[in-house]
Amino acid sequence: MDNQYKEELEKEERQECPIADSELCAWVGKNGCMPCYIRSMKDESDKQKSLENWKVMLSNLPRDIDSLHESDKCVLCKGKIHDTECYATVDMAHPEPKTMKGMIFGFGKKIRTPVGSLVTINMASCKKCKKEYTLMETFVWIFLVGMLALSLVLMMVPAIANPIANINEALPAGFVVGLTVLGYFLGKFFYSLYRKKISRDVKVDLLEIPLIRNMLDKGWFFFQDNKGMPKLFFSKKKTPGRLFCFEPKGEENVEKQS
Repeated sequence: MDNQYKEELEKEERQECPIADSELCAWVGKNGCMPCYIRSMKDESDKQKSLENWKVMLSNLPRDIDSLHESDKCVLCKGKIHDTECYATVDMAHPEPKTMKGMIFGFGKKIRTPVGSLVTINMASCKKCKKEYTLMETFVWIFLVGMLALSLVLMMVPAIANPIANINEALPAGFVVGLTVLGYFLGKFFYSLYRKKISRDVKVDLLEIPLIRNMLDKGWFFFQDNKGMPKLFFSKKKTPGRLFCFEPKGEENVEKQS
């Protein structure tokens, strides 16, 4: 499509769009009107509803939330603070705005969903914190897979497998399951020990970050968690497509910051 024609088309659409020049437009329309999902909505009331929902979400967020990813220093460090070298992301949800959905795959009786807003929070991190978090999260899998592999190897040794099978045909399978379960609990045990060890230098509990605690006080919750502990994902750069900013920036500016 010719650039001049595209600009004229977008100009016409902006004049008719109910969310033009709003907070929602500044975010979802950061790459122009053509890829904006609001543009595909046929009902004008749906477009207006999207704007109202966006304003509700903004009202529930701390105004300085962007400082988590714009910081030059790692926000996960305790004690000695290291420079930002990568980014940690966590998905957070809020029950507002009120959202209704069918009970069965979107059909049937409408019920309120537990998630009304969902944002991905990017946090400045250093390689040390990334390493500690990643290692801590792998302890359970290391022991579980390790004990599973060990049990299978042992069951391939006739001197060990045959006496067990002679007692009961189901015992070899039980032996494998038993060692695998033992590996899981060993992994959880060493996970707890390692978590306590690194907690002196790393904020393993995200509630230690004031802005995250502020969000939780405002009704936000971790979208993916395990007994209150959210799953953190690390990457070298920010996540542009899902990056939340109170002052939205175009893709080019996001890349420069990364």
